[in-house]
Amino acid sequence: MMYAALLCAMVSIQSPGVDAQATPPFPVASTNPQGGRVFRITMGQNFDSLAPFLRPGDEVVLEQGIHPPITLTDVRGERMKPVVICGEPSDDPSKPVFIQPAEFGIRLVRPHNVVVRNLMVGNASVASISIEGEANLPANAAPWDSNVRLASLQITQTMKLEKQVSVRLRNVSRVDCFDLSIQGWNQSAVVLDHVNQISLNASMFDTRKELPQTTGIVIGRNCNRVSIGVNTFGLRVGTAFDIGSCATGEPSLPPASRILVSRNNIPEAESFARIGSVDQLFFEANTVTDPRRNIYSVQDGCGEVERITFTRNIFSWIPGSIEHLCDTPESLPASAVQLNANLWWSAEIPAAFEAIGEPFGMQSQPQVLDVDPRIEPRFAEPLEPKAQEFGWRIGSKTASAEAAKDGTPVEPAAPSRNDPAPPPPKEPAWMPK
Repeated sequence: MMYAALLCAMVSIQSPGVDAQATPPFPVASTNPQGGRVFRITMGQNFDSLAPFLRPGDEVVLEQGIHPPITLTDVRGERMKPVVICGEPSDDPSKPVFIQPAEFGIRLVRPHNVVVRNLMVGNASVASISIEGEANLPANAAPWDSNVRLASLQITQTMKLEKQVSVRLRNVSRVDCFDLSIQGWNQSAVVLDHVNQISLNASMFDTRKELPQTTGIVIGRNCNRVSIGVNTFGLRVGTAFDIGSCATGEPSLPPASRILVSRNNIPEAESFARIGSVDQLFFEANTVTDPRRNIYSVQDGCGEVERITFTRNIFSWIPGSIEHLCDTPESLPASAVQLNANLWWSAEIPAAFEAIGEPFGMQSQPQVLDVDPRIEPRFAEPLEPKAQEFGWRIGSKTASAEAAKDGTPVEPAAPSRNDPAPPPPKEPAWMPK
């Protein structure tokens, strides 16, 4: 009886429907320090058939070269022994392991305890990376417990495809995205749809002139406990954050709730944020420069809007470049938006408030309107000492900050993935650890 129970436990850990003793379709190349098997995939091999045979601690290493799209279903690792899908390490960063997509580049369906890292994906027609739980999940059902980590992935798009997105998470919980580099996209860089406990940190969203980059990050209705922090956007994204929008879900769906957008750098976007139905939405310590349409807008008739908070953000724009500060419906009470201390700067204020409107919301603390942050271009960091308690570089120590103290001029330079990042945001108690 004990042996039978143990055998059942072993089978349940592995992907469903496969005998634990079955021979996998690819040879085992070696074992890793955790005791897992290592499978090496040569250029051009499709290893989707390996998915049902993978066990906790196994590692799939893609060798240098170009590989076909990956779709893995029901891959099951353990918390301390995840299944790892990764590219072979290389001393030459110009030669990454490249996934040549079709509709998808990397697609995981109902994964559990899986790590994907060190791969490059290019030119998908639907989603470069897609992590999916159960299909057709009811709105009141809990998302699939995936516990997936996406790390050090490069996603590049050069083709115009109207509905293409770079990363899509749908009907899943517990996904950690770290150090993603997205270069160009069409509809959205990241789409979150019916998710719970998601983090997206320390990533770059670089734009291409020939692509629309309509929205940056879409957080749909029925999303809960999402933390977006320490990310950098390229120039001239459409709407950087689309949260709880009517366009991303039925009006009957619950609002997007417990959303933290902290320490992001957004230059020259059309709009920083479009807000639909939300509950507990925090914008903390972001740096937003030269938006063209507005800082943020709230959609009319989209559902409940509760507890939007802005704190320690920098909003700076060139005189005459912005249409309105805030576009909000008349039905929205000022009490729905709480303004803690934020820095708003343009040489045209306060005189221009009559034309562009004043910051909308209930002011729990005075707004800073008379301090030019003097943002330098390399780190998007304020050189003005009075402004250094605001924006995405709070708490960072960079050469530009030291130079500002002694008056040394700072030479402009393009941002780089090697630039030091500011410390991660301090998340509210309700955020996932």
